[in-house]
Amino acid sequence: MFGIIIVVILVTVARGNYKLDFMCPSVITINLFSSYIVTGASFLTIAAIAVDRLVAVILPLRYQALVTEKRVNIAVAIIWLTSGLSSCALIAISSRNNYLISAVVETMGLLVITVAYFRIFKVVRHHQNQIHSQHQIQNGQALKVIREKKSALSAFYVYFLCLVCYLPTVFASFPLIVDNFKGSFFLAFYITSFLVFLNSSLNPLVYCWRYREIRYIVKNTLKKNIPH
Repeated sequence: MFGIIIVVILVTVARGNYKLDFMCPSVITINLFSSYIVTGASFLTIAAIAVDRLVAVILPLRYQALVTEKRVNIAVAIIWLTSGLSSCALIAISSRNNYLISAVVETMGLLVITVAYFRIFKVVRHHQNQIHSQHQIQNGQALKVIREKKSALSAFYVYFLCLVCYLPTVFASFPLIVDNFKGSFFLAFYITSFLVFLNSSLNPLVYCWRYREIRYIVKNTLKKNIPH
């Protein structure tokens, strides 16, 4: 639905109509709610994964005890509930405050993600230096270094993709806070919003590329559901 709406909006803006009064209010509301809840849940999930990877690096021996299936399910439920309530709140407020709140929330989320991944890289680098400073490296320690390097590199790809997709829409939101009827500001915001939705499609590809376990699960799922 979002793809159809975004095309209509871009064509409308190109023709000089920025208010979109011709569109059904119910369609706009449904589209906004579905867009907000999906992008919100995706963004919160990215932040949760960053925190999860940080816990795995800092507390490797306690990770299995701390991150259980029950707690993960609870976290997922909280993410979707928070996203749903936030979506209702954003629709209820004025559009100018809407852009401001979205920009502030995305900025804070990106800061949390940045701090988490920076800490991950710092801890991995410290472990590598600590192991290499020893005269003899045992096989177990060498494997640990390799796994941490791979995990850090995978985290970097996810983090970089997150910045590329979310930063443009953050920058495009601030001009709309001042003037949310100017065509160029409006057009830039919806073009950059497409990157936010694209991020949700690209992340699974990155995970399948970098993690063998995920590739294995995806292949088995496809084999079971696609008839031969």
